[in-house]
Amino acid sequence: VWTSTLKRTIQTAACLPFPKLRWKALDEIHAGCCDGLTYEQIEERFPDEFAARGRDKLRYRYPAGESYMDVIQRLEPVVIEMERERECICVVGHQAVLRAILGYFTNTPLEAVPMADIPLHTLVELSPRPDGDMEVVKIPVDMSKPACGAVHAPPPAPLPAAAASPSCAPALPPRPLAETKPWPSVARSKSVQIPGIPADESTAEDGSHVAGMSPVLESLESSFLNRRAQSYGNVAELSKMP
Repeated sequence: VWTSTLKRTIQTAACLPFPKLRWKALDEIHAGCCDGLTYEQIEERFPDEFAARGRDKLRYRYPAGESYMDVIQRLEPVVIEMERERECICVVGHQAVLRAILGYFTNTPLEAVPMADIPLHTLVELSPRPDGDMEVVKIPVDMSKPACGAVHAPPPAPLPAAAASPSCAPALPPRPLAETKPWPSVARSKSVQIPGIPADESTAEDGSHVAGMSPVLESLESSFLNRRAQSYGNVAELSKMP
């Protein structure tokens, strides 16, 4: 099942028990500044654009939008993948996109593609014939039946009385923000590669150790610091001698 990335096609195909594939190229024609308007509203607000669209529906491009030719060009990779498929494909799409796909597989002239008949609530089945043409069968969908899965969907469980009423919940003190602490001064000490001991995974590219040394290296570093402190202590004692 192939759908566009728009929510309405994804929801329509949700009940089909087959793998889904979303194509950005299957999105509806972009109407630009006319997006969301009815044809009556476009004629009222943009009469010049409405007239231009009526003169050449195939090549007319909405302001900041697309034309049918733009849609046909972006559908090219989708059509190529359709030609390669050996299994049946169900495309849940939009009117302009389905017109372009139908026009390609039925060898419809380009000028007639924007006027191809794609009725609502209808499954358009394309089947190849031995002579190379496509057999087109339009199967109406009975919209009086409930949506698939809606009958068997369990109702949501009611919330407890205390949880349903926000006023019954006890007031909690605000959670304090996490304190941001600077890195410790010993966080980037030089690491030493010892034969037989694997290099620590957190060693940076420049050879410096970021954090979390292995226990062996921690022990070596601690021993080194103790010896250095002991040496400094001996020197201090010697300096006090007469």
